[in-house]
Amino acid sequence: MEIDDEACVMELVKHLENDTLIDTDGRDKLVGKLKGYQDKLYIDPVTGVYNRRYFEDEIRNMQNSAGVAMIDLDDFKLYNDIYGHDMGDQVLCIVADVIKNCIRKTDKLIRYGGDEFLLILSDMVRGTLRGKLLQIQEAIENATIPNCSRLKLTASIGGVISEDGQIDEAIAKADQLMYKAKDHKAQVITECDKTIFKKEKIQNKPKILIVDDSEFNRAILKEILEETYEIIEADGGNEALHKIDEYGMKISLVLLDIIMREKDGFEVLKYMEEERLISDIPVIIISSEDSANYIRRAYEMGVSDYINRPFDANIVYQRVSNTVKLYAKQRRLMAMVTRV
Repeated sequence: MEIDDEACVMELVKHLENDTLIDTDGRDKLVGKLKGYQDKLYIDPVTGVYNRRYFEDEIRNMQNSAGVAMIDLDDFKLYNDIYGHDMGDQVLCIVADVIKNCIRKTDKLIRYGGDEFLLILSDMVRGTLRGKLLQIQEAIENATIPNCSRLKLTASIGGVISEDGQIDEAIAKADQLMYKAKDHKAQVITECDKTIFKKEKIQNKPKILIVDDSEFNRAILKEILEETYEIIEADGGNEALHKIDEYGMKISLVLLDIIMREKDGFEVLKYMEEERLISDIPVIIISSEDSANYIRRAYEMGVSDYINRPFDANIVYQRVSNTVKLYAKQRRLMAMVTRV
């Protein structure tokens, strides 16, 4: 039709009630289906908490300040290896429930991956962050596992405060602190108290026995390792045997020279083999002797590693650290098996 000599189109519109196309029951069913789909999309099927996809869609772009914590179960792989994956899933469910009981409805718990949980604590301030994380850690340690009461859980936790729009950076910092906590086991470290550890953990350094008839060589190794380890020294094979008898399984590692006056390194290894200690106490040979026969014989007698002099201090530290951690896990595994 024309209006003021211009061609126009008239549309006839009728208001439709909500129930015209779908009734109330149908609408409720549709909403229920959509909610069910959202639950499947964002809920972890094992623990019932939020999953990594929820983080990517809903949390990553958050702008509010909040407490951010990474929570990791200590020795979780050992639980799976000893008790099976069904028990591992049960442990994850119990831990998730324990954490949920310690937080508010406004807080978000996310299974970030494997046995790691990401916790977002809304409106959290620095003064109360550590206290809340300690509460969560204690609750995890006090949790009981049905049909396996001897299994004791511990967790390592790192926490920071996320400033506006810095959630990714906060998670990265919390993750770094969590891994520092794992080096000491069952610790809580926040950005404000990075050096705070339980006193008994600090005092209980792994013991390393250094066996070398050269005081200079012992001093170099001690300088490299004494910040992290408690150092025991032996100036030759005879004293080494006395130290091994005195400390036994309290020794985490033996650093052993081959060429020594009196008893040499091979005699020390023979004694440890006879006493069935060589499989429980790792030995690393540090020697200037690089003969293939010496090296082959040392490995045949059960040494874990062989380092030639002159050595790089960083390499020595890393290889010692790796060996100590490997055997510590083995000892914890044997302890768990014994308790079963």
